[in-house]
Amino acid sequence: MGKSLHDLPAYKLTEHLYSKVPTFDSVFDEETFYIVFFLLVIFSFLGAYVASRYVTLDDASVGKRKKQ
Repeated sequence: MGKSLHDLPAYKLTEHLYSKVPTFDSVFDEETFYIVFFLLVIFSFLGAYVASRYVTLDDASVGKRKKQ
């Protein structure tokens, strides 16, 4: 009849790539997870602070109001 899902090239490629990527548990233990999460939060706040100093947002509708 038709091909099985396991015979499709995309499935084989996905399985091959999935086997090469390390699992979450092999990369992080509890302590390193908290350290990485803490650094992510700190750099997010730092990035937002720096962006707030150099980026100015203007209201887009101010210049496009119809004259009456």
